[in-house]
This record gives sequence, C-alpha cells and structure tokens, in this order.
Amino acid sequence: MDIHGYIIDVPLSGFYTSVFYVNSLLLTQLQCLYNQSCVTIIRNVINESYPHTFTALSQTSRFPKNITIDFLSKHLFTESWSQNPNYKGYFEQCQPHSCSYTTNQRRTFVLLMMTVIGLSSTVSIILRFISPFIISFILKRCQQTQQTSSSDDIQRDVICIHLIVGHFSIRTFIVNVWRKSHQYITTLNIFENVDKPNPSDEELNAQRKWTRAYIVVLIVIMTSVVYITMLSYQTVTTIVDKPTLDEYANLPKSADCLCTNLSIPYHTFINFNPQFHEICKSHFIEPNGEWMSLLYDSYKYQRFNKQNLRTFQRMALFHFQAIQAMCRMVIMAVNNELTLFLNSTLTTVEILESDLFEKKIN
Repeated sequence: MDIHGYIIDVPLSGFYTSVFYVNSLLLTQLQCLYNQSCVTIIRNVINESYPHTFTALSQTSRFPKNITIDFLSKHLFTESWSQNPNYKGYFEQCQPHSCSYTTNQRRTFVLLMMTVIGLSSTVSIILRFISPFIISFILKRCQQTQQTSSSDDIQRDVICIHLIVGHFSIRTFIVNVWRKSHQYITTLNIFENVDKPNPSDEELNAQRKWTRAYIVVLIVIMTSVVYITMLSYQTVTTIVDKPTLDEYANLPKSADCLCTNLSIPYHTFINFNPQFHEICKSHFIEPNGEWMSLLYDSYKYQRFNKQNLRTFQRMALFHFQAIQAMCRMVIMAVNNELTLFLNSTLTTVEILESDLFEKKIN
C-alpha cells in the first residue's frame, strides 16, 4: 500500500493522500484503529522496537467503522445526546400561585331550597297584586259557561276552582289537597282588609276567591321552578391556591395555572451530557501520550535524517494532531453552545403539562 510515497507491504486501510492535506484528513477512515492487528502494524512501521503496546478502539460506536472524518465532523463527533429534563424542577421554578378550573354540576338540595325560598318571596309579592285581576277574569268566564239558575255562589266557586286546577300538570295533587283542606281553604283569606274588620259577604267572598287563586298559582310556579332547577346544571369554578406537584397532577387538564416566574432558565430543570466519539477521548490523540510521543519521535527522526517528506512515518504525527484539534474544537463548540442554551430562558405564562413539557424540550 502506498502511503505518502512510502511503500508498505502490509495492509493499512483508511488512510489516504491528496494534493491538499485537509482533503486527505477528511477522507481518512478509522477502521484501522478498530483492528488490533492494524494498530500493531502502524506501531511496527513507525518503530518496531517501541516497547509500549496500543489497544484498538472498542466496537461500541453508533457509526460504521469505515466512516470518514468528514462525516464525523459534520455530526460533531457525537455518539449521543443525553438530556435529563426535570419536570419537578420546572414546576418549582414556575411556582403557580393558583390553579382554577370550571365544572358543570347538578344543583345540590341545599342550593335548590335556597333558590326556591329566594324566588317564593318575590313571586308571593307579585301574586298578591295580580291575583284579584286573574280570579275576576276567570270567574267572569265561568259565569258565561255555567248554568247559574239553580247554583249558589259556593257551588260556582268550587266549579271554577276545579276548572283552574285542570289546567296544571299536578292536578291530582292539588285536588287531594283541596278535598282534605276544603274547610280551611273556603275560609282562608290573606287579602283581608285590616281597615275594614266587618266586610260584606260579597267582599269576603271576593277576598277568599283571590286567596284560592293566589295559592294555586303559587304552588304551580314553585313546582315548575323546582323541576326546572333540578334538571339544570350550574357552572362551578374551583380555585386551588399554591398547588403542589401532586395536587396539580390530579387537576383536570382544563385547569388554568399561571406561573409566578414567567421566564425560567433552562439549567434549573434540564441537564445535557453529550457523548463524543471514542477517538476524541482515546490514547491515539491524547496530548503527551504514548501514541503521540511515538509519532513525534518518528517525525524528528525523519526530519533529522532528511528522509522523504511524504513518508507515513513523518506525516502520521500531523494526521493525528489534526484529528486531535478537530475533536478539541468540536467539544469546545458544543460545550459553549450548551452553556448559552442552558443560560437562556423558557418563557411561558401558564405552566406546561408534563407531556407538552417533554415535547417542547425534545
């Protein structure tokens, strides 16, 4: 194999020559350094009597053995990017002051009763004003449809009350109440005029009719209110102050949690640990290591004896020094970029859910 004009009669794959030295470096492949026999051959070619034995690279790289330095440099010599996002650290930095969410719930019995009581007073006041007009209108209609020749006032009133009750869906209930409380209802009068303690029979009958109409209408309205209220839902807003991570995890996904700290440095909740190609941390490019010392001694010998400048023994030192420099620059650039990134901030108004947090970080 011809390497830089020096004839070697043993296989030594992966090293190339070019008009420009940089091109030969980028074309270099590392498969020889994965082979123990090939590494031994290089040592013997340079200095067979060198006492130190060098071990080949391991087989754990994700890259193929015949990959070029050019390809490795484009991938920053990185085998893997080990990142460890810490959602707990992010949550603690966000420090949500409170979380709120809304749910639709059926009204409770207590709330139902409070609603009915609140409405009953309003409805009662309204009915006290309109009941006389309603009952007067209904009685006039009854007088037009009923035979009055042999009927007295009480009988006509009973028929009209039944006609009124017949228009409501809870007729049976009201009729039963009417039968059991007939005596009480016929004498009940909530429209009594306190300024006139002895009203005429006609006035007394009219007041009692207004009372009966008032009670019927009030019962119907309250029953309707209760029925509608039981079927309706109410929107309930729940607020959780300063929730812990466990409390937040149990909240609905619709919960809104505003961060106290809107901008959070990445280094407080994430850590990167890039793994570089083995060549960048191997003894082949170790400064002042045995391998570099071997190549340096060979270079000095070739130069002192003015040997052919294109010999492998003379050029190998620069070849591995260039790989060493590339690894150093790549590692420095990666670490600098990571430092800049980790010192930058993640800005969010609301706290991110754990799954969205993972997607954003990755």
